[in-house]
This record gives sequence, C-alpha cells and structure tokens, in this order.
Amino acid sequence: MAVALFKGQYSTDYGALFAATTISIVPVLVIYLFFQKQFIAGIASSAVKG
Repeated sequence: MAVALFKGQYSTDYGALFAATTISIVPVLVIYLFFQKQFIAGIASSAVKG
C-alpha cells in the first residue's frame, strides 16, 4: 500500500518508486533464503501421494 503513495496524480517519480519497491522486496527475499530448506521440504512432503 505504501508503494502506491509514490505514484502522483499527474506524474510519477520512477526512481523513488523503484527504490520503495526494492526496499519492500528485500525482507521477503532474506526470509526465503534463510528458510529455503524448510520451504522445499514442506513442498516436497505435500506432493507425496499415498
């Protein structure tokens, strides 16, 4: 929601928009990289039939 604030009514500051997007994505990527083994194990165990 906060990223939407960087878009103006008549113009957009793309530099600030891209910076805000990058800052909002970095924590998600860090958490994924930290828990990657658990995510893969969960996906693999849910795909087992029988």
